[in-house]
Amino acid sequence: VNVPPRPPLTSKMLTSLDALGQKTAHPPSFLSTFLGCFIGLGGLAFGEVFLRELCSPAPAALNISASPPASPPSAGSPAPPPAYLYTADALPNATFIMSAETCDELGFWLSDHALLFVGSFGALATLLFAAPAAPLGKPKNTLGGHTLAVSTALAIASLELDPVLEKILTPSLAIALMLQFKVVHPPAAACSIIFSSAVKDKFKNPLYLFFPTLLGCTWMLLVQYLVARSVHSSKSAGPAPGPAASRTVTIAPPAPAASGPDKPAFKVPTKGEIDKLRADYSSRKRQPDLSTMTSLDSLKLTLHA
Repeated sequence: VNVPPRPPLTSKMLTSLDALGQKTAHPPSFLSTFLGCFIGLGGLAFGEVFLRELCSPAPAALNISASPPASPPSAGSPAPPPAYLYTADALPNATFIMSAETCDELGFWLSDHALLFVGSFGALATLLFAAPAAPLGKPKNTLGGHTLAVSTALAIASLELDPVLEKILTPSLAIALMLQFKVVHPPAAACSIIFSSAVKDKFKNPLYLFFPTLLGCTWMLLVQYLVARSVHSSKSAGPAPGPAASRTVTIAPPAPAASGPDKPAFKVPTKGEIDKLRADYSSRKRQPDLSTMTSLDSLKLTLHA
């Protein structure tokens, strides 16, 4: 039995994103644009405040202590990097072993430096809610463009180039790659610029790809889907058609034509006059055209000769 091959996972995801793009397209209005931007950006802003308030006591709640190595290093071998036991009061029975650098970065992100609201989401809100049918604002471009742009920014940041060169190279390469993979998205390029322009190096972390980038994009697309559903449902319902109002239309008779020396009155032809005109027209139609016959005879004689 010949079983047709299954499409790869990537094509399935792209098909699902294209179907989602058709569902999120809607005719924008002042109210839908305002509500979409307010709910989308407001959710990110309040989520950032909530996350910072929730994680603000995290450094004090962490209990970090050095753990001795399992076995002493042999003579001549380099000492392993120090490992730390990371325990949180929220999970008293869970213990994670991580390096000092990872623990420091995690403590930085789980503090009042938590980031969800970035400037590029303003451009994203403009595309999703003011121009929802724009090709560059489709879910495939939104998620794919941000993933590609931030991944490019992370790769360039790992090279430790000059800061000015990094600011120029990051968006340039990100835009070119988005064009190559057909996921061009202007807010994604802005997001890569924000990443490369970060003042603190701790913000240039792989976690930046997941939050605020992908988490914020997913939230904005969810709000766009809900707004589109609301717009379509309100338009499909519409006002209930009422009974047609009966109207009485009075057609006035045509006014008689003015008669006088300048404009004589119109005279209706009689039946005899109409028959005479028809007979004249029929006789003219059946009468042969002598000039045409003469020219045709001369043409025949010329061809015969």
